[in-house]
Amino acid sequence: MITTTFKAEKTLTRDTVPVDVDAVLFWKVIDSQRAALEVADYQSAISWASQTALRDVIGKTLLAEMLEGRDKISDLLRKIIDERTEPWGIEVNSVEVKDVLIPAGLQDSPALTRHEHAL
Repeated sequence: MITTTFKAEKTLTRDTVPVDVDAVLFWKVIDSQRAALEVADYQSAISWASQTALRDVIGKTLLAEMLEGRDKISDLLRKIIDERTEPWGIEVNSVEVKDVLIPAGLQDSPALTRHEHAL
């Protein structure tokens, strides 16, 4: 099993809140021939595929959903990244969203007060 950390910095949620999100990808090579032939540098390609998937998911998700539903977002990311990397002979086992950070000035807003347990 190989782990790759990835992040999205200052990415806007669907409700235009800038967030920094850190995640970890757990994956393995299941077909070394395809991994070697389908993409020049599969480790970098996995990192980029993970990062772009994370940015895409953040942009389609409301902040409240990000704060309350890390498991749901992690599962969605796993499916997206696995679909992208499967042709390369790579299998994604899981993704864990570790941190969702919002700007300090927004942490005290009334809309976030009910979600502060998730911060």
